[in-house]
Amino acid sequence: MLPPNLALEWKLWILLNGLPAIFATTMFLLRPSFGTRFGWDVIPRASGVMMGVGFLMRSAMYVQQFTAPDYQSMQWLHWGNVVFAAVLLGVTCVWGDTFHWRRFIAIAWLFLYIEEPVWMLTLLPRSEAAIAGQALAPGPVIHPLLQGGLFLEAAIMLIFGIALFLYPRWPKVIPWQPDHTSAKILAGWPLSYAVWAPALALTAADAWRGGVIVNIIWLAAVALALLIWRKEFDWSQPSAKIIFGVCAGLAVLLTVGFLISGG
Repeated sequence: MLPPNLALEWKLWILLNGLPAIFATTMFLLRPSFGTRFGWDVIPRASGVMMGVGFLMRSAMYVQQFTAPDYQSMQWLHWGNVVFAAVLLGVTCVWGDTFHWRRFIAIAWLFLYIEEPVWMLTLLPRSEAAIAGQALAPGPVIHPLLQGGLFLEAAIMLIFGIALFLYPRWPKVIPWQPDHTSAKILAGWPLSYAVWAPALALTAADAWRGGVIVNIIWLAAVALALLIWRKEFDWSQPSAKIIFGVCAGLAVLLTVGFLISGG
């Protein structure tokens, strides 16, 4: 367990970054016009939907971190989150000319993706030192089926994330035509799961449960979004069916592995 002052600081970090994620989820999914009022113009509507789904995953992630029973159940997040913040901050800095810096939300975006990783990296060494020598709580060991599914996901997400970041080099990799900034930002999610998924697969004892649930929520949400907002996507392209099939298939595989593992 963490000392009370350090545990409180983690809670504050989660709230400061989690509440904007919930706001972004709600606005992107429920307010179609929000995309053109964001830090940059998130177009077309399909890009906004996928941004909303991504921030839904981030919201679930922060809820998992806030409710985690111990620090070990939070550790899966950290280095994948560094990758996520690096992608978003890097895109913001390199392609900053596409941002509308007179909009408050653009300034808030920049602040959050500087603050989040920096504050987190100051918490990590103190937290690791605080739990040194502490034994993990007993619990079911992750099943090889779930481990294999997570490693498979990592490989798929790495390939897709790179292809998405390099859009429009391979324009048919996604079933809509996003603005270039949105494509690069959206690549942050699959590239992060190239780290998050193996981190979960290698997590000891009972600390993998919460992260796997967040993972399943994200995969299922991507598949459902393609169906719910199907008119926004070009289903004549094979990529629509492939993304749907891969996300739905991985969600089912991880769910089965989760249940077999005693989840």
